[in-house]
Formats: sequence, C-alpha cells, structure tokens
Amino acid sequence: QRATSNEQRATSNEQRATHDITFWEGKFNNFTPYTVDVNINRYEFLAPIINDIHDKNILEIGCGNGDMSIFLAKHGAKVFSIDNTNNGINNALALADFNGVKIQAQVMDALDVDKLPGKFDFVVGKFILHHIEPFDKFAEKIKLCMNESDYSTKIHRAIKF
Repeated sequence: QRATSNEQRATSNEQRATHDITFWEGKFNNFTPYTVDVNINRYEFLAPIINDIHDKNILEIGCGNGDMSIFLAKHGAKVFSIDNTNNGINNALALADFNGVKIQAQVMDALDVDKLPGKFDFVVGKFILHHIEPFDKFAEKIKLCMNESDYSTKIHRAIKF
C-alpha cells in the first residue's frame, strides 16, 4: 500500500509540473523586450550582495523572462539562467540582447542543477521555492553546485521566499 501511495504522489507531482510548465509557457508568450532598470529598489532583497557580484558566477533558478538575470548582468555578474520553459529562456536571451548584456540560459528543471557545468558564487531566485519538490533533494543539489562552503548563507540572502 505504501508503494501505491508513493506512486500516486509521484504521478500527482508529474501532473502538477506539466500543468505549471503549460501555464508558464502561456504566460511567457508574446513577449516584447524592454530596458531593464538597474535601480536596486527593484530587487531590494539583493541589496546585501549587490556590491559583491561583479565578476561573480550567479545562477538564477526560474528566470522566467530574465528580468533579474539582466539586472544582475548589468551589475557585472556572469549569469547562468535556468527555467523549465522554452518561452522563458528564449525571452531571457532576447531581453539580454536588447539590453546589451550577455547571459547563458538553458531550459532545465531546478532539480537538475547538479548537471550544470562549473560552480556558482551565488544562487538566486524569486518566488520559486514553493514550486520545487522534493525540496530536500533540491537543497542538496544546490550545495553541490556552489563554490563556497557557506552556501546556506548565500542562498538565504539571495533567494526571495
């Protein structure tokens, strides 16, 4: 009976993930690039790290249209953005081009971050954590892709809950 319960939970999570991707693909459709403002008030939760990000490798999880990735790139960060939607990644790359900055971006599930090349100094995301299950597995994978051992401080400071 326990196996059936776990199978049902896995099926439910897969259905939810498929629904989420379909929803966000639709939200990210018909995108028009714009100039991204560099005022820190837009991302005040990044204020504690904003002076530390120049030439740092930053991973944005759930980048969507890429606004925060472009914001970080305009502040001198080397940004790698992931999202689980094709439209989000295409929009993020178009937004970077429109704003004259470079980012790397890839369609990827957050639970696959351990497959990314290289290590990151900071991991950021906005309104994404509640979408990631199982969270303990995700947290362990984030730990593996970070440069420094004080990863928990940098995650806490840089991810908006």
